[in-house]
This record gives sequence, structure tokens and C-alpha cells, in this order.
Amino acid sequence: VIDEGSVRSLMARMEAEQEIDPLFLDVDTINRKIVGHEGRHRALAAMRLGIETLPVIVFIYSRPHEGYMDATPTEIAKAKRVLGELR
Repeated sequence: VIDEGSVRSLMARMEAEQEIDPLFLDVDTINRKIVGHEGRHRALAAMRLGIETLPVIVFIYSRPHEGYMDATPTEIAKAKRVLGELR
């Protein structure tokens, strides 16, 4: 469900060049899917304003039963491939 008031408020903040939090993606490279996200309203506000890029923090889950952690370069490359496939 989209809260249009929230989107309008974010658009006003973006137009005023105020800081907003980055978007978040939780990527499971084992099962090759995005398992969580945060920032739909920020992304929609940016899209409506014609902003084509936003900062996104990507959390990589790539080892069973260990949760989120610092990723190795190989795991980062794998996450990039998974994200590219999900476009």
C-alpha cells in the first residue's frame, strides 16, 4: 500500500535537496532472490521527480545459518549478478 502523503512529503524534501535515508535491499545469493527491502516510498518519489539514481545499501546473505555479515569480493560479485538477473 502506497501512502501518497508520505510520497508527496518525500518529494518535497528531495526538491529542497534535504537528506533522505538510502534504500536497502537484502539479497540472498544462495536462493538468488531479494528477501527484504526498505524504501518503496523514497524510490517512488524519486521516480516521479525524474531522479534516475539513488543510493542503495545492499545486505548480502550468502552463507546458510549465519545471517548478515561482511561479504567477500566473490560474494559481492555474485550479489551483483543476482541483482542484474532480477531487473
